[in-house]
Amino acid sequence: MLFIFADIALLSDIINQYEAGLAQPEWDFLYPIQGSQAVIVLALFILHLSGFFTKKQLDQIVKDSNIYLVVQYIGIISGLVGLTASLMGFIFPDSWDLTIHTVTSLTILSSPYILAIFYWLVIKVREKDKQLYDEKQRLDICRSAFITQILETVLMVLLFALNFNNLGGVISMIWLPLFLFSEILIFSLGNLYFSNKP
Repeated sequence: MLFIFADIALLSDIINQYEAGLAQPEWDFLYPIQGSQAVIVLALFILHLSGFFTKKQLDQIVKDSNIYLVVQYIGIISGLVGLTASLMGFIFPDSWDLTIHTVTSLTILSSPYILAIFYWLVIKVREKDKQLYDEKQRLDICRSAFITQILETVLMVLLFALNFNNLGGVISMIWLPLFLFSEILIFSLGNLYFSNKP
């Protein structure tokens, strides 16, 4: 669904600009995005056929482990796709639009992760004990949050330092998506990594 929205947005911009007789710089966005989409779809297809996700879920039967792991996988995919889309602002700074590219991508690309968390919370509310995590998951989340805080601080300081002379440029439009998507990605990767540790 994320891929379809990105393609529709870019193609509609191309059509509008073509009809107005303007240049269509979105072609430069479209081809790299479709290439990354093909790589992600192929990788997920191969992992699915190999039974990678099933094995990981069956090996660790803990309380709500399947939902917990699904949320982490969705976080990794949303974070990776959102971070890649946000980094395009550095490649095409003159074509970047605050409303179309920043706000729309932030809303659309983070929505699967938000929906997954909402689904997980609904499942937990319906349970009798209403316990959000087991002890292992609580420890994993604390570790991931600590590592995420450290890495995000380093990344944001680097982003500020490397763009110190041009803070009013494209960086003023993409710093929030860069921050949020990298945070989702690091946090979900950390949770997935620690969930595989005893």
